[in-house]
Amino acid sequence: MSESNESAPMAEPEVTAAAEEADRLYSANKSTEMYDHLIRFKDTTHDELLWRLARACWSVGQLASTSKDEKKKLTFDLHDFAQRALKANDQNFASHKWYAISLSEIGEYKGTKEKIENAFTIKDHFVRAIELNPQDATSIHLLGRWYFTFADMGWIQRNLAATVFATPPSGTYDEAIEQFLHAEKVKPNFYSKNLLWLGNTYLKKGDKTSARTYLEKAVNYPVETDEDKEVVKQAEQHLKSL
Repeated sequence: MSESNESAPMAEPEVTAAAEEADRLYSANKSTEMYDHLIRFKDTTHDELLWRLARACWSVGQLASTSKDEKKKLTFDLHDFAQRALKANDQNFASHKWYAISLSEIGEYKGTKEKIENAFTIKDHFVRAIELNPQDATSIHLLGRWYFTFADMGWIQRNLAATVFATPPSGTYDEAIEQFLHAEKVKPNFYSKNLLWLGNTYLKKGDKTSARTYLEKAVNYPVETDEDKEVVKQAEQHLKSL
């Protein structure tokens, strides 16, 4: 694509076609092809392409073949695209979802203090994504993980959180389970990790019967991605401990 074409605004049919092709590749678990398809539009100002670029960066970052250095670069690119998507259209649920995801992901490189500082912002954007699209099971799942994270926070992290906020972020395992079950209700069996996190959270509560139910579902989930493979492995390990 020439420089003049990159700076010219894209026609709506072109945006739609590019977005549809990205979704097709995403559904087919062709992460690298999706990234290569979308990166041509990296200078776009259109939110529908920008949040998909963020998703593409995340997807490639999840591949077992992606090196640590590559994943770090992709994570910061993910944040940049998500930030631009939100600026382009703050009424797009996906822009809020991927901005929240990006803050969570870069937190892995920024340290515990910054992760805690971003906690309320991350939650607010997941909540807003769900308000804008109550049928997006992934946003609901991710809100559940937010509650789990703060329910499972260690003593040192809790003390650090108390120094950052007068009222630090908090969550309970019950709140996490509520969101994970809600996600399953909205879209049953949509994500292997939702089943794994349900099993893990029930384990934290000491409910081995419910934990076994969801861990067995996770083990039997159709494996299509590297992430699914890891979920099956983790679920099998948890089941051995029951």
